[in-house]
Amino acid sequence: MRFYKSSSVKNKVTAIQFPSVISKGCGACYKDAFMFTANKADLTAQQVYFAIFAELPHWVKGLLTLRNKVVSLFGFLATDNNMGSSLTSMKTGESAGFLRYQLVSDEQVVSTSEEPNMAIWLTVKRVSQSQFIVATEVELRTLKGRVYMAIIKPFHRFIAPFCIRYALKMNRL
Repeated sequence: MRFYKSSSVKNKVTAIQFPSVISKGCGACYKDAFMFTANKADLTAQQVYFAIFAELPHWVKGLLTLRNKVVSLFGFLATDNNMGSSLTSMKTGESAGFLRYQLVSDEQVVSTSEEPNMAIWLTVKRVSQSQFIVATEVELRTLKGRVYMAIIKPFHRFIAPFCIRYALKMNRL
């Protein structure tokens, strides 16, 4: 079942080996990375981050809201689902929902979230004029964190590349 019509989008979102230049080197971790080529030329990492995460599909926002309600019962941080408010507010140290920007440049955006159970790093890195990597790294700090990630992992592996393809399909990239 498709959630959007097929299109002439020539780009594939490809799962790749996690780049060592992005890795935080955490102990018990979950890592994934996806590479794609943008349809638009000369986008910055900031523009790509915003195009993917500021306008998530409505059903993904709904799942995040449900996730927040459930995980708050188990002591996890449950905050706003907004992962990117505006391009002008993307500055190191500023927040967008549950994420805080740690690095913001034309070449790379790194946002993080930390809580007792886990720490998350979300990275968008430009690797060429129109090729980008979107990577997630999660440090699992507690048994609760490991159980949570075991449950979420199949959803994340589907939703992460879907959101990139969705941004491509909507001509935001």
